[in-house]
Amino acid sequence: MVAGALPLRPFVPERIVFCIDLTNEINGLEFSRSRKNSFSRLDLVKHMLKMFVQSKCRMSPRHEYGIICLTDSAVWYQEFTSDIDLFIKRVSNLAAQGDFDYFNMSSLFETYAKKVSLPQLSPEELRRNGTDFLYRVIMIYSRSATIPEWTTGKEAVERLTASPAFFFDALYLHKKPGKDSNPQGVYDFLTDVESFEGNSYFAETHQSLRRLYLHFTLLLANPMQRPEQDKFKPAFAKGKE
Repeated sequence: MVAGALPLRPFVPERIVFCIDLTNEINGLEFSRSRKNSFSRLDLVKHMLKMFVQSKCRMSPRHEYGIICLTDSAVWYQEFTSDIDLFIKRVSNLAAQGDFDYFNMSSLFETYAKKVSLPQLSPEELRRNGTDFLYRVIMIYSRSATIPEWTTGKEAVERLTASPAFFFDALYLHKKPGKDSNPQGVYDFLTDVESFEGNSYFAETHQSLRRLYLHFTLLLANPMQRPEQDKFKPAFAKGKE
């Protein structure tokens, strides 16, 4: 067992929504190591989403996946599906939509809340008996200088994160800190959004492919069967970033 892991809880399939930032900055080449292999952040996100759902499907075909696109606000793009081929096709069609100097974080949770109906149960009932689905939002944000805003309030996020069946994770891909970027401010904002009992996973990187793959790998874990992030210390072979 991984150090700090909790006793194994009942397996519950997940309904996972990937919230993908489609600002032009996601076309940045910070993770490319040569001109011959020029992969943008979006190229890598698409590749890893495909690997993610294929891996999760091998664990259980009962998982379902959806997509929300992020511009200046959130737009539902793909309904929940367990059809992996359909999901991958939809991911392949994603493209940057323009430059956006703000993002309405309220719209993400309001859009999501309109599509889901969380089970009404206590944390103890969930731990003991499970439920039909767990509900997870995985936000992939890619703006180095734009801190999201609670433009229309926090009612939806407070209602969702109060449920033991809801989990919020975030992966932040950004430029190096500099005169025209504020990644620390963005990251601090994202980490303020916590799921029930604080069992959210947050990660960031600006140019390390190794860390990017590691972060996506950690997100594969079922949230009912993973420890808190600061207690999860997997042993990986050391290597160059």
